[in-house]
This record gives sequence, C-alpha cells and structure tokens, in this order.
Amino acid sequence: MPKNLTLCLFTLLLAFGSLAPGSTSAEPPAVGRDGKHHRVIQLTGVSVIAETIDLGEPGLSVGDSIVISDDLFQDGEKVGVHGGTCTVVRVETVLFHCVVTFALPDGHITAQGLVRPELAEEQVAVTGGTGTYTIAQGELTVLEEGEGQSRYTFALLLSTSK
Repeated sequence: MPKNLTLCLFTLLLAFGSLAPGSTSAEPPAVGRDGKHHRVIQLTGVSVIAETIDLGEPGLSVGDSIVISDDLFQDGEKVGVHGGTCTVVRVETVLFHCVVTFALPDGHITAQGLVRPELAEEQVAVTGGTGTYTIAQGELTVLEEGEGQSRYTFALLLSTSK
C-alpha cells in the first residue's frame, strides 16, 4: 500500500483509537432536569488491529477503508474492546465515515460519524447500543494521544427506566 494512504489511515486510527480512565456503567447515572439519566464514561484504548484495504487505483481513493480494533482500559484494567471500520468518502480534503462498536461489561455502545484524520480531537454521534445502553444517545469525543493510544469520552443520555 502506498505510504501516503498508510500514513493517512494510521492517523485515522489514532483519531478513532482509544479511551481514558473515568466512570463506567458501575457508577449510577445522574438524573437531569429533563428526566433522563446522564452518564459520562471515559476509557483508554490501545490499538490491536489496524488493517488497511486499498481499493481501486493505488493510493488514497474513495472506498478505501481501515478495519480497527482496540483493547479498552479504565484505571489500568481491561474493561472491553472496540471494533469498526472507517471508509474514505472524500479525497480532496480527506474525510472518513466511521462506524464503531464498543463492547463493555454492561452492553455495547455504537457510534458513527465523519472524521477528518488531521484533527487530534473529533466528536461523533452515539447511535445506540445493547444492555444498559439500549436507548443510549449522546456524543463520543475522541482524542488522539499518540503511540497507538486514544481517549474516548462518552456523554450519554439514558432513559430513567434503565
């Protein structure tokens, strides 16, 4: 694979790679004025897999993708994994569409969004989940920390019935 595509996809991996220590589902969520539970989860992710797929002409082109997976840690203890794909949707100003699932002890959280690999920090949408996170909505902030490590901060809204 050409070096520029590998570098771009590696940068994307770093931008969508890990999470930092903080609260997990073990802590009860706070109930806001809107009657919903609010929960913040912070994890650190360490890259395990970053496989690029170069479709079409050699080099960066629409449809190229990267398959990613991280081990997820909180306070030094492994608490889960994530896996997903990011597909090139624009080349002129490089833009990826990423879909990632985070497997945690109380269920899965899904997230997706458009990611610009040149940015160290991005926000994407939390689109739902399973278990405790069945009706989760909110935002995931991804912060590249380098060395194959990233920080994910989930700001979730959960129904009071969960």
